[in-house]
Amino acid sequence: MITITLQQDEPKVLYLALLYHLARPGSEIDPETGKTHVAALEPVMHFLNSVINKPIIELSCLPKQVERIDTALSGLSNELRQFVLSSSSVVPNFKNTLIEFWPEVISDSNKLEEIMMLTMMTRRKLEVFFIQAEQELEHEKLLLEQEKLLQRSQWWKIWKKFNRS
Repeated sequence: MITITLQQDEPKVLYLALLYHLARPGSEIDPETGKTHVAALEPVMHFLNSVINKPIIELSCLPKQVERIDTALSGLSNELRQFVLSSSSVVPNFKNTLIEFWPEVISDSNKLEEIMMLTMMTRRKLEVFFIQAEQELEHEKLLLEQEKLLQRSQWWKIWKKFNRS
């Protein structure tokens, strides 16, 4: 588990990122199993929703969830750029949530640019956790590969099957 500490407006930024991420069709489906992903972000979003107004939030996530949070923050940056251009979003409840978190967005167009900057700053702050998650995932992958090599049948060493002494 990786523990991420968020403060001030960072939980709101992350909530918006998760809102964007979860609006994508199939975002919570594991491509290998076809079932809900073990590292689903919906529980993270529900947790954030329950503690969104606290000054400091500690979020414990699996490495794969942290990797997916990185993707969600990147997607939020793109969605905010699109929102600046068109004042609309295809993500359900995106505009309402944005206005709920930052009501001044309605009257001040510069506030959107501030939120975009906050998104980039949040992503940079969490970069350490993204790197840590990547390293842990790589380590897990290596362990799985080693385990597969050990379990692999050595059929060509047939003499070992018959030589039991």
